[in-house]
Amino acid sequence: MKRNIWFLAVAASAVLAGCSKDDDGDLSPSMLDKDWYRIEDSADPTDHVRYEIYSEYGLPVFYNDTIGSDFRGYSMDGSPVTHYEVIDFGYWITYVDGAPKMTYKLNEAYLLRNDKSEVKAGVEFVRDYVLPSLPERLYPMSLLLVDDMVRNYASDARGCHEFRTFQGLTCMAVGRVGQIAGMSEAEKKYHAGYVMATLFAEDIVDNHDYQVEFEAFFDAAEKKSDGTSYCNTQLVGRNSNTSRPAYILQKPDEPGKRLHWLSYGFLNFSIENLVYLAYENGVINRDLSQVDTKCTGYYTPSYEQDLRDYIAEVLVGDDAAFEQKYAEYPKVLERYRIMKQLFAEYRAGFGEE
Repeated sequence: MKRNIWFLAVAASAVLAGCSKDDDGDLSPSMLDKDWYRIEDSADPTDHVRYEIYSEYGLPVFYNDTIGSDFRGYSMDGSPVTHYEVIDFGYWITYVDGAPKMTYKLNEAYLLRNDKSEVKAGVEFVRDYVLPSLPERLYPMSLLLVDDMVRNYASDARGCHEFRTFQGLTCMAVGRVGQIAGMSEAEKKYHAGYVMATLFAEDIVDNHDYQVEFEAFFDAAEKKSDGTSYCNTQLVGRNSNTSRPAYILQKPDEPGKRLHWLSYGFLNFSIENLVYLAYENGVINRDLSQVDTKCTGYYTPSYEQDLRDYIAEVLVGDDAAFEQKYAEYPKVLERYRIMKQLFAEYRAGFGEE
């Protein structure tokens, strides 16, 4: 019992030692912990742009997931102890996900040859294309620029699909940094639109009654026979071997557009669920009318992904190009027009012009 009392006394002392006392006697944080997310100015051109972004927006942009280190003294054998602060996309407040859902490549190849041109283009892309149009309330805690970011599925090696963005608790990863320097103006606008759309869609789903506020948008998509949405639905070919509840695509002897996600009004299949589309040399065959639908299927997007896909297109704002690209899919065109109006109303809530 005495040992327990002693332990509690020591623990209480440790807690009090970690706080400072204000003039009025209230306890407050000591603020002695290192701020790993603070960006300092640098003579390096790339890091100077990062500092400018941090100074103007308060948002740290990283191109390495090891964001700092700190000397912690020496071990029992005299070896120096260094702490490395690393962005962990598996970390959440209540748990740590030991099986990360995505894999990415860092920009080590650029850094090893002392060439930051691709990274600098990525940092400037954030500065010029993303942040000027993004409401401050939606800023992530930090951004990490990466290459070749894919979603992992342990059950199916084929089911690895590229992610443009991935949202963690302390950081949002943005992919394709090595491609940004060579992107056209239209490609940069779409990539930026997708980054912003990820944050807009997350806000809409988390903080709004999205199925009511965006009811007209969801209502314009193809409906099931019972009148409910096809979002988050497994679509399979007839006679497909699956024990899960699923909806049958068009008959295999009647191939056509009806079985394609565009015909249902979606811009993409779900990149968040395992899919079993036809693969040719590791690449998805998106022309489903040319494959055997008896063993081919996919999942439709979630409500959030459905919002994100259309918001990204609205942010690009090229109506003529969109209408030309999807001229054969009237439901897609109708949903795009509805989203433009609803997104403008939603965005007006941020006090923007």
